[in-house]
Amino acid sequence: MLKISLIMKGLTIIILLLVNNGLLAQNHKKGLPAKGKPVENSFLGDTLNMLATKFVLVDKDVITNVDHNFDGSWNFWSDGRRYDPETALKKVQFNILLKLDKTILQLSKMPPGYYARRKSKNLPWKIERFKVKN
Repeated sequence: MLKISLIMKGLTIIILLLVNNGLLAQNHKKGLPAKGKPVENSFLGDTLNMLATKFVLVDKDVITNVDHNFDGSWNFWSDGRRYDPETALKKVQFNILLKLDKTILQLSKMPPGYYARRKSKNLPWKIERFKVKN
């Protein structure tokens, strides 16, 4: 019985690693293999902390800044805006962001502690590590 339990735990860990690395897509709501586009379903589901500003979500500003914070959360925002509590980051599902800008899929493997910037939607993303102050 102990052997079976250890094997099941090992298989669970392997499946989670495959899902997290985009090698196996998973439908987060049903726990079944995803149909359609596995890349879109691989790195972000409704289980992750995704935040975007009102300017991106409502005003449809171009996403020019993406932060993958050390805690694993993701922030999607735009340049040239003044932010206040009303326009601050709000929780959002990834599929909504993907409908606004499919180029964010290019950032799916960006590790925590990194950010991506660009000047416009037509320019490539530049990825850099957050500078940690001592």
